Amino acid sequence: MEEVYGHIHLPLQELERELKSVLCSDEATVEAVTKHLLLNAGKRVRPALFFLCLRLWRQDIVFFMPIAVAIELIHSATLVHDDVVDNSLLRRGQSTINAGWGNQIAVLTGDYLFAKAFSLLTEFGQIRIISEMARVVSEMSKGEIQQQSERFSLYLDEEAYLNRISQKTSYFITACCSSAGTAVGAPAEAVAALRGYGYRIGMAFQIVDDLLDFSGDEAVTGKPTASDLRQGVFTLPVIHMLNTSPRGEEFRIELGKGEPTDDLVAEIRREMVLSQSLEYTRDKAVNYINEAVQILRCLPHRQERDALERLAYFILERRY
Repeated sequence: MEEVYGHIHLPLQELERELKSVLCSDEATVEAVTKHLLLNAGKRVRPALFFLCLRLWRQDIVFFMPIAVAIELIHSATLVHDDVVDNSLLRRGQSTINAGWGNQIAVLTGDYLFAKAFSLLTEFGQIRIISEMARVVSEMSKGEIQQQSERFSLYLDEEAYLNRISQKTSYFITACCSSAGTAVGAPAEAVAALRGYGYRIGMAFQIVDDLLDFSGDEAVTGKPTASDLRQGVFTLPVIHMLNTSPRGEEFRIELGKGEPTDDLVAEIRREMVLSQSLEYTRDKAVNYINEAVQILRCLPHRQERDALERLAYFILERRY
């Protein structure tokens, strides 16, 4: 990732300073909670995508910093709310807001971050970007509602899964890329290409995430293995196994009884190997990444375009 982020290390440093400034508060609990968030920062993939896409047309991108900060605040807000919904106690190997301060504070923290994000976008003043980000938050919420309503649904198909991850993950990453083109006034066909690239890497990102839920190292991913399965959220490896394995109906009966035991989870993981469900899932992600890289060829050939290509392959190969 160093070779990707090396192109934008100064904007990323400025992003961290701006996040600290925006989240600074004289209210003790707000300050403590937001400081915890900043110390437990992720890879900043979404603002990094925004910066790299901006740099296809503009080298001086500090003017657009409020959008990047808003993007990261929206992402953080969704994670805080997700941890409440999932009753997650760990994220990136550290305690979640709900684990440290309770669900009430966590929900209000997510609301606070959303409000800060849209305040920044409003001050920046590009209505199309405000509208796009509002639509994205709406879609993410609908995707999460859909996921909760489908818990322990035993006959989900791949189409339903892909629709869900489009809403939950891919639309936001799409907007991070396309908003850069909108912000600099790029040609319509270029904005469409950014949208196509963002959508595909977003789909791959979530598919790889769901793959790591079964194949990842807990010490690296920072969350328990098979956590989605235990909560009745059936992702592509599970859906493929249930639909192709001779033991699919047997596993459906067991899963229909509620939260699976450790022994059942272990059996399901073994059956995924036998039914080649993990390979199938990875191949799906590979196809999305290959399509994304192909779409990049329509954009100006700069170092940043090469960095976007490397970032796509990093998403495919990541272990956390």
